[in-house]
Amino acid sequence: MNGRYALKQTAMLSGLSKDTILFYEKIGLIPTTARNELGYRVYSQEDIDTLNLIACLKRTGMSLEDIKSYLQLEISEERYQRLHEHKEKLAQQMMELQNVIDIKLNKIKLKNEQEHKPNGV
Repeated sequence: MNGRYALKQTAMLSGLSKDTILFYEKIGLIPTTARNELGYRVYSQEDIDTLNLIACLKRTGMSLEDIKSYLQLEISEERYQRLHEHKEKLAQQMMELQNVIDIKLNKIKLKNEQEHKPNGV
């Protein structure tokens, strides 16, 4: 299709559902798409790249509002700073989750030790 993709193809290439793509268009995460001569939406490779970036940022826990704000930044230094801040937030969350895991593992270890203690000791 020469760099122009139908909604179904775009969904397949981006890994997002058609409904999600339409929703992202509706809320302004991606620009309103072009239409072909029959009135069907057509997406460019740039649109697909943007959808892939949105999906990636969403998987890291970034809100759609923050993603929209990020995508609106034009200066790459500002984009870099925003991603760096998000990375730091994720690193803090990972440390907190690791602490929770460590506490749970210690509880499991203590419980196992108590269950396998000989009677009377």
